[in-house]
Amino acid sequence: MAPEEMDMDNTSHFAKVSYGRLILLFESRIAEHVSRPAASESRCLAFVEELWEYTPSESDIDPIRTEFGCKRLYRTDPEPTYYVLDVWRILGDAPIIADPINPTIPFKALKYNGPARSNPNPCARADSSPKKHDGSALFIVNKWMFDRAYATPGSDGTLGMGCQSLW
Repeated sequence: MAPEEMDMDNTSHFAKVSYGRLILLFESRIAEHVSRPAASESRCLAFVEELWEYTPSESDIDPIRTEFGCKRLYRTDPEPTYYVLDVWRILGDAPIIADPINPTIPFKALKYNGPARSNPNPCARADSSPKKHDGSALFIVNKWMFDRAYATPGSDGTLGMGCQSLW
């Protein structure tokens, strides 16, 4: 889906968004052939670390997700996942904060449920023992910030709840 078609108030659109940490912006010149550098194309690119969506096992209660509609993300560990992508694909600055309650994936949170794990990435790592905090770092996409920090005043002076102005 093209960035200009995204409507972050639409839950099906919001579900398709990926998140990451921007590490570097750079410009690259790509030539069709080394012998013809003048016929090159310039592209603005971003080097990003992908943050993966974390879904706790079914037995864990997660009010951040269920009551407030926030997404939880994790950093793959020990090997981060990096991508180079076109800058035009970046929608904007996302309000991602470190998880204040669970700084890492909790102990036994990635237990197997039948043939599938609760998280698809094999580099997700839970804490090795309770409260040790040596697992993959957890983050929260602060939905409250999406809804309120980028709100615009309505005709009656109250703040609207959309986040369209961010994108």
